[in-house]
Amino acid sequence: MLRVLVAGKSVRWELAASKRRQRLVLTAVFLAVLGCLVVVGGFFAVTRFSGGGLGPGQGNSVSAGSNEGGVPRAVVVDALSLDGSNCSFSEMVRGVLEGEGFHVDVFSGSAVTVDFLRGLPGGYGVVLLRMHSAVAVNGEVYLFTGENYSSDEYVEERGFGLVRQCFPDEGNESVFGVNWGFVERRMAGKFNGSVVVAMGCDSGVDHALAEEFLRQGARAFVGWSGPVLLSHSDRAVLALVKSIAVEKLSVEAAVEKVNASVGSDPSSGSVLKCFVP
Repeated sequence: MLRVLVAGKSVRWELAASKRRQRLVLTAVFLAVLGCLVVVGGFFAVTRFSGGGLGPGQGNSVSAGSNEGGVPRAVVVDALSLDGSNCSFSEMVRGVLEGEGFHVDVFSGSAVTVDFLRGLPGGYGVVLLRMHSAVAVNGEVYLFTGENYSSDEYVEERGFGLVRQCFPDEGNESVFGVNWGFVERRMAGKFNGSVVVAMGCDSGVDHALAEEFLRQGARAFVGWSGPVLLSHSDRAVLALVKSIAVEKLSVEAAVEKVNASVGSDPSSGSVLKCFVP
């Protein structure tokens, strides 16, 4: 009799344990499903922020230009033509590159907007960013567009710190500027094989900016080690383009040659810096 009662107690205990195991399994399954839903929801949120709602093609579109027969392409993004300084720079660069078989696109002044940069097509072998730039208090370099600032525009990008208000010179109207995060989030995949040259002040100071262009496929990024006079930047970058396109030097060798021949900026001592993967 004692044995039967013990056996009955064991059966009840086993049933209770079985129910507990079932509850644990159901709880684990529920938590796993909930975790999957959270991950999927987060994926779609990140995808949207990465450009799903504000991708290329919105706002000002940019023609990709001719690429028939494998013709190399270059682009001059000249936001500085607004102030009328050295308007011949873009044409001199065009002459050098077209003489070497390039198709060259030039976009100037107020056409260089945040939407323009977002819609810039890929496929350019040479990308010259003739844009003011400056270091923010957080150490990030912002490239200045030619678009006047408005608190009503680019609210999402400003909220995420990709775009901000910038002041080219004292007394001038403020414009929109973009940083490395904008390159990452809004210009992804546009620089495969490109040589990117940022011609403004301090453009080679922020390693995050240089590294982001390289992550987006650029084979080299060139910028200035500090402040630079526009006239000196124009002279140095024109010489750089000739060294790369005409003399066929590597980007590193071309930068070294220009720093030696053209020299450092006469007012600040800044030189060109080259970043490669």
